[in-house]
Amino acid sequence: MLRLTSRQKTGNQAERMAEQIMRQAGLSCLARNHRCRQGELDLVMRDGDTVVLSKCATGSKAAGAVQQRVSGAASNSASSAPPNIFC
Repeated sequence: MLRLTSRQKTGNQAERMAEQIMRQAGLSCLARNHRCRQGELDLVMRDGDTVVLSKCATGSKAAGAVQQRVSGAASNSASSAPPNIFC
C-alpha cells in the first residue's frame, strides 16, 4: 500500500476542494491529474464551450514556476489526445 506524505495529503485535499467549488459553480470535470512531459494539470474542467485548466498549489510555491509548468502542460494537452484520467 502506498503511503502519502503530509504534503501529498494536503495537495489532494486542496484539489478536492477546488473541484467541489468548480462543480458548485456549474463546471463539469473532464480529467484529474493529467500528466504530460511538461507537467501536470490537477483538474481539467468544462464550463460550457470553455475548457478550464487548474493547478492547485498550497504553501509558498513560486507562482511563476507553477504558471510556467501549467502553460507547458496546457499547450501539450491542447495538441495531444484527450486526458487519460477521466472524472
